[in-house]
Amino acid sequence: MIEYFENGEIELFNLADDPGETSNRAMEEPLRTESMRSRLNSWQKQVGAQMPTAKPKKTAAPPQ
Repeated sequence: MIEYFENGEIELFNLADDPGETSNRAMEEPLRTESMRSRLNSWQKQVGAQMPTAKPKKTAAPPQ
């Protein structure tokens, strides 16, 4: 399973059958996908994983 933090997208692959990761199974296996996401999130909390944050947007300098 791959989770993209930028947009929350999940990809799920069966590496035994698809070692090249060409067939995303996330939509075909929604229960497995959600179960794995839940387990991952629990583990992240348990170990205190530092999660990425959005880069602050630059604001224009006020006119002088």
